[in-house]
Amino acid sequence: MGEEGDPLSALRAWGAARSVDEAGEALRASGLEVAPVHDGLSIARDPYFRARGDVQPATLPSGRQIAVPGHVLRQLDDSGTKRSFRHAALGVDQKAVFGDERGERIDG
Repeated sequence: MGEEGDPLSALRAWGAARSVDEAGEALRASGLEVAPVHDGLSIARDPYFRARGDVQPATLPSGRQIAVPGHVLRQLDDSGTKRSFRHAALGVDQKAVFGDERGERIDG
């Protein structure tokens, strides 16, 4: 694997020489269907996802602001009300999740 002339190595080299947008344009021009795969950081930084509510601000107990996943599922509950996102404070549910063995708080 990784030998010179190896198709995977050639593809890696081709991709490394281009930006994501350039690679996407070239692949689409070749007739391939492509779309970016987002990670958490790219979603958090993307104005489109922020506008959709997929990323929402949260305040840590220290007062520091962070971005957290928002309401990704766009469904209505049984009453017809749109679901909303509510983040718990850091460490609040830890004892319920981990039990007595690991019930220590992590926000200290």
